[in-house]
Amino acid sequence: MYFNRRHRLSGHLLQGRYKSFLVQEGDYLLGLSRYVHLNPVRGVRLGRGSPAERRKRLRGFKWSSYRGYAGLSAPFPFVEEAMVLDEPRAPRRAERLRYRRFVEEGLLREIENPFEAVRWQAVLGDESFMQKLRDRLKGLHKQRREITSLRKAMSSVDPEKVLERVARKYQVDRKRLVAREERGLHAKNVAMWMIWESGTKSLREIGELFGGLDYAAVAQRIRRTRSSHNTVAARKLIATTLNV
Repeated sequence: MYFNRRHRLSGHLLQGRYKSFLVQEGDYLLGLSRYVHLNPVRGVRLGRGSPAERRKRLRGFKWSSYRGYAGLSAPFPFVEEAMVLDEPRAPRRAERLRYRRFVEEGLLREIENPFEAVRWQAVLGDESFMQKLRDRLKGLHKQRREITSLRKAMSSVDPEKVLERVARKYQVDRKRLVAREERGLHAKNVAMWMIWESGTKSLREIGELFGGLDYAAVAQRIRRTRSSHNTVAARKLIATTLNV
């Protein structure tokens, strides 16, 4: 809204979800990184000039993480470079120089567009990587059905009963359970998770119940707690705590 008012425009500044897909580590990730970093000197207009001229423009382009990856300037603190640069027993300086040479080879010859190799509109990798994903998706589908059955079993559980039973199971005072200043209390995170799984309250409502926590903080606690329990452990915890 601020941008539109400032420039006397209307409509979306950004519209739709950003494009994302899974990428296999190694050559696939490295090739994709190179292709993206060469975007500022690709095309009819941007790609004009000799390789030396293009290299100069590439190295001077400030709206990119390339200078940090290539060791030409300090890397941005919010960019995680290790997955692309890491190589066992190689010093970081050598990795940056090697990566710079790898990318700038693309100024001398035409390189393949890795996006053309994306399969299922979502994955870039070889056949073994694809098979691992197929197997994992089958497992997630089964787990999702089990979690759905858990939520159905809990749908009639009142949030106050959840708090009461969790407090009793973990021997924690109910007031302490819902106090905002209580951080790192496992019982509190379990109670949030179970109320969320019951489907009786939204993330925002759960946050209000637990002392006015932000819904994003609630989501993070639920995610961490849920990931620390496999499906069998989750079933046992729900059954013993809530008698469902």
